[in-house]
Amino acid sequence: MKKVNFILGALMIGSTLVACQNSDKKEESLEKKADKTEKKKSDKKGNEMSETDWARLDIDPILKDYMIVKDELVNDNMDGVGKNTERLITDINNYDYDKVAEEHKDFTKAIMGDAKEVAMKIDSGKNLEEKRKHFYHLSEIMTKYVMTVGTKEPIYEQYCPMYDNDRGATWLSLNEEVKNPYFGSKMLKCGEVQNKF
Repeated sequence: MKKVNFILGALMIGSTLVACQNSDKKEESLEKKADKTEKKKSDKKGNEMSETDWARLDIDPILKDYMIVKDELVNDNMDGVGKNTERLITDINNYDYDKVAEEHKDFTKAIMGDAKEVAMKIDSGKNLEEKRKHFYHLSEIMTKYVMTVGTKEPIYEQYCPMYDNDRGATWLSLNEEVKNPYFGSKMLKCGEVQNKF
């Protein structure tokens, strides 16, 4: 009888161990799936947006153009900066002031005039460093614009303390993840989120 009880006890312990191991494997498998899903989300969040993504986004065209110019600076793409700065200038010229609330019209006209002037300087910049210097001023203008007129999408104001001989500079982004347009690939992650609009 003792042998039977011992054997039954051993079988129960063995089956419990096997069940626990299978449970651990299932749990591990679920954790791996969750990690992969989370990684896919974060990968999508961190990547630059495609033309299709931009087309689907309900965002002010001037702000959209600014964001694309910023992304081209992040990517150190001189041609992309030039092409998209030209698009920004065209969109400023065609800006529909009828969509702007009456109390913001004068301000918006003034800010668009300033933005166009700076965008033309970005466009005529001979190298990425010159373009980035003017982008700094465009970022200041666009921040004022967003703070006054608002936006449907969350906008992150990001700050790099090292730009311009440690004077620092801000820029706007649709993503919380920092990708520095002032240093591009040299110091891509330099900076922090300063505000969210």
